Amino acid sequence: MYPKKTIFIIIILILIKTTKRVTSMTEIEPIELQIELSAEDSNDEDLDRITRALIGELRETNVEAVSMVRQESTPSGTKSGGMEVVGIIAVAVLPKALEITLDLIVAWAKRKQGRNIKVITRMEGKVFEVEGSLEEVEKALAQLAKRKKGK
Repeated sequence: MYPKKTIFIIIILILIKTTKRVTSMTEIEPIELQIELSAEDSNDEDLDRITRALIGELRETNVEAVSMVRQESTPSGTKSGGMEVVGIIAVAVLPKALEITLDLIVAWAKRKQGRNIKVITRMEGKVFEVEGSLEEVEKALAQLAKRKKGK
């Protein structure tokens, strides 16, 4: 049988180890992405519809948060926290789910001809902006995901 003081010290050590593990797990910061969508031959209503469809698909994945971007300034006299900007999505994703999320976005854009995406993110204090043909975007996003995964 252990003395009471030894048992107390063991319990304290277990609590300290558990607290350190939980703290280190919560320190993982999500990566914030801004996705700008466009589609040939579409009006604002069409763009709004496809933007909301992609948001719905992203919500079914491991993203931390996803929403339409809101315009900072609002007309005077309005109570809204800002108007939604058609075609721009804000996504927060943990590094472990970044590659899957980017793959989903590219696959979504490939489903219909004429869809284009632009992705803006900040990593390691730098702003990364990816835009171009879907093939170029796909390559650049894959490299970006690998770079973040390696950290």
